[in-house]
Amino acid sequence: MERRKLGTIFIILIIITFNFLFCHINSNRVTQKNSQIAPNGPEAVLVPKIFAWDSQITQSVGDKPLSIAMGDVNNDGELDIVTANNNSDSISILLWNITAGDWVAHNRSVSSGPCAVAVGDANNDGFFDIVAANNHSNEVTILLWNYTFQDWNSSSQVVGNQPCAVCIEDANNDGLNEIVVTNYADDTVSIFTYNLSYRNWNPEITVNVGDGPIAVGIGDANNDGLNEIVTANRMDSEVSILQWNETDTIWNPAINKSVGNNPSALAIGDGNNDGKIDILTANSNDNSVTILQWNTTAEDWDTITKPVGNQPSSIAVGDVNSDGQNDLVAANYGDANISILSWNAIDENWDLTTKSVNMGPISVIIGDLSNNGLMDIATANSLANTVSILPWNTTRGDLAPQRIIRSVQAYPSDVAIGDANNDGEIDIVAATLNDENISVLCWNETLNDWNPELTLNVSYIPTSVYIGDANNDGAQDIVACRSTLTSTNVSIILWNDTKNYWDPYVTRNISDFSGWDVIVADANNDGANDIVVANKWQAKFSLLLWNKTQKNWNPLINRTLNGVPYQIEVADVNNDGFNDLVAAGNFSTTASVWIRLWNSSKGEWDDDSNITISTSLPQFTPALAVGDANNDGRNDLVLTDKNGDNVVILCWNDTLETWNSPISNSVEEDPISVDIGDVNNDGQNDIITSNEGTGKVSVLLWNANTSDWDPRIDYAAGNDPRSVITGDVTGDGMHDITVANFQDATISVLMFNRYPWISSRASIQSDPVWVQNEDFGSFSINFTGFETDADEEKINLTWGISVLDLNRLQSFVTVSGSFSSNDTLTFYSVENASGTDTFWLRLKDRHGMQDMIQINITVNPVNDIPIILSKEDIQDNSIWVQTMDVSSFTINLTDYEFDVEDNKSALNWFVRGLDSKIATVEGENSTEKILTFYPQGRGTDTFLLILIDSEGGTDNLTLTLTINPSLGRILALVIPLAVGGAVACILIFFWKRHKAYRDRYLKALEIIQKGESLKK
Repeated sequence: MERRKLGTIFIILIIITFNFLFCHINSNRVTQKNSQIAPNGPEAVLVPKIFAWDSQITQSVGDKPLSIAMGDVNNDGELDIVTANNNSDSISILLWNITAGDWVAHNRSVSSGPCAVAVGDANNDGFFDIVAANNHSNEVTILLWNYTFQDWNSSSQVVGNQPCAVCIEDANNDGLNEIVVTNYADDTVSIFTYNLSYRNWNPEITVNVGDGPIAVGIGDANNDGLNEIVTANRMDSEVSILQWNETDTIWNPAINKSVGNNPSALAIGDGNNDGKIDILTANSNDNSVTILQWNTTAEDWDTITKPVGNQPSSIAVGDVNSDGQNDLVAANYGDANISILSWNAIDENWDLTTKSVNMGPISVIIGDLSNNGLMDIATANSLANTVSILPWNTTRGDLAPQRIIRSVQAYPSDVAIGDANNDGEIDIVAATLNDENISVLCWNETLNDWNPELTLNVSYIPTSVYIGDANNDGAQDIVACRSTLTSTNVSIILWNDTKNYWDPYVTRNISDFSGWDVIVADANNDGANDIVVANKWQAKFSLLLWNKTQKNWNPLINRTLNGVPYQIEVADVNNDGFNDLVAAGNFSTTASVWIRLWNSSKGEWDDDSNITISTSLPQFTPALAVGDANNDGRNDLVLTDKNGDNVVILCWNDTLETWNSPISNSVEEDPISVDIGDVNNDGQNDIITSNEGTGKVSVLLWNANTSDWDPRIDYAAGNDPRSVITGDVTGDGMHDITVANFQDATISVLMFNRYPWISSRASIQSDPVWVQNEDFGSFSINFTGFETDADEEKINLTWGISVLDLNRLQSFVTVSGSFSSNDTLTFYSVENASGTDTFWLRLKDRHGMQDMIQINITVNPVNDIPIILSKEDIQDNSIWVQTMDVSSFTINLTDYEFDVEDNKSALNWFVRGLDSKIATVEGENSTEKILTFYPQGRGTDTFLLILIDSEGGTDNLTLTLTINPSLGRILALVIPLAVGGAVACILIFFWKRHKAYRDRYLKALEIIQKGESLKK
């Protein structure tokens, strides 16, 4: 019975012990989690997240506009124009109306004497504002755009003495715009930095500059990546450059650089297209612009000076002719025009042209003012109270910018064009004063060029030459004459069809003295050509009339003039159907035209029709042209006014049967020759002069819309151009300009070139290739099928691109093949880059003429997910097995993260699915990349470690965390059990010993009992 009790007690103790241990350990739950569980909360969303200028347009503004600026002043996405009107204490705002395609004028009052205006985000709120510098009140007026009320709020800031220029840019390189003003009388600039916290400007900072700062600009003038402040100082003819000192956060003392005399304006930009920012000034006293070009090697500026017009008052830099190259524009106050210095990439220099504007142009800007994607030019005209806008036009033809030059004998004084060698091609013949010969350039259709120069002998050194059928045999001949007291004849070089060459010259006596000018034409209206000479020594027309019967010239006849002729024409000047004799020259103190009209009834020139038209011009040697100058179907007279730098146009009036009053049009200096012809091949006659004083030709194009001549366009011709003529000398069906350059001993040809044309424009623009996804690799597009040009073969046409901001485009795509011969452009992706930009696709011919269209290219972003590196190392880390004795443990994940798009600061770590009864975590979404775990209870759990990038892309890793009981608790359980077990064992041992003794006792007792029985 006792044995059973002891066994029962022992078994109960064992069962209790094992049940306690089993239940305690298995009280920790084990839960498996889905490996796709994502972070939650708003900060951890895992959803993954695009050429030529038209006639000027004038707009009236306030009284005496002194400054012009452009910008989207009403923040509607369209560029507008603003002028500062000095006399009316106002600014004029010309807002672009996209519906009307025109500007709508508004005026705003400012303080006294506004002399400068700037447009920019003055208060750094993302909207454009207007700031005017007021010279009389010594303050600036600030018009801040109020987006809510769609209007400007006005305030002012006091500045120094006589503020005369203002600029809005980031002057101190802090990412915020400042207002910078020049104070002319103080020799300082006032700088207003903006305080975003107080939403106002900090107190004025003043910095010393040179003497009489009259203009200011802000830009990276020394190409160090930081903006500088630059002023043009009128009184010391210098510019002051204020360099920003990043260390001391202040401007260093001014660096001064000499420029031209009396600089009146300043611009900062890449003037010579070398990728470096330059400083440019307009110098009013020496009629020049100074270009300070940055020299990277010397780390200093090199100086270049270029002449412009009279009293240049403003300078601007920009791509005015839409060829992808920056150009320079100067406003010439004294000439009422602008000088355009177009960059010539071949010569690496500037080509100079001029365009007329209104009186007193004092400020000029370049920008897309008509909001059509093309750069325009605008001037503020202080004497006319207007703004002149010259829109760029890419749809019409123009003269090729590169003239063709061919050498001839020395001192060419006259040029003629015609089929001199009777091969069906137009040739060029020049009279040269070097020797007793003429120069002949014959066109070679096969070579598409002129053959080498030929020289033909004449009797005297020639001053005039003409091509015509002198002997009426159907072949063109050459006639030359010389104006000297000793030369008494003309040289006639007849074409010989049999020899296919010219016979030696023959001569005919024309007077006791030779002539100044010669022409071949039907002077006596009998259907046969005659030879007519201007005899300046005897004031006569000298005529060699052709005798059809004798097939020779009749004896010389003369017809008197009322003056000394220098140039003659045979033409129907009174529009009666008969040729007349016309001469231009001077008599007494005025230049005149003398006319002998043909009388068809008498078959002779009327004596009483010896008409003199006095031009009321000073005495000079005029040039003469007869033709339909105003395109009304009637011949007119055009003369050059050499002293006044004009052409004088006498238009025929059918009603009055005489000429209208003279019309004058400005040309370049010292016009010495004139012609009438369709220079721009638009079906309308134009006027062209060669100008001895400047080496240029001036072109007055007829404008059919206005029934007037557009302001002149000037083109470089050569040194001392003496004679000009229009006609197709290059065999392309287009009229060209041919000029004899006296000092250069050259003939220059300005070819007319029609613009090439991009066909199927919409098809190109809508091509799906212009939308790509990030890292697309490359794509190519061939444009051969989209090009046409009336003047060129396709082999001469090339394609390329240009953009306003090349860095922006190249940030996500690069291009190869621009202007190559295969018409193929290849676009390459930039790794992990995306963006949207607009660029110009350009079709260019060999002369630089081009057509262009805008292309929008988009590279869509594609998120590259982040990557957790060394996942096994993280999983095998021993930190994932802990005991309850540990209060916390950490892991630094900095070295385990990677993303091709984001830097590490944009990557974040999260934990999802961890049972908070096992452990909690801190440090998620932190820049330190350290996660800290706090054990909460015993057990094992599986959770996700997640890496997320800025666009929601993720990578994850499954981890198992085990938290074991603490050692103290285990010992607290084990020791009692061990003691209990030992006691139980002792009890069992003693119980067993007791049982053995008992059994032995009982057995012995039994034996004893049995033995006693036996004894008994």
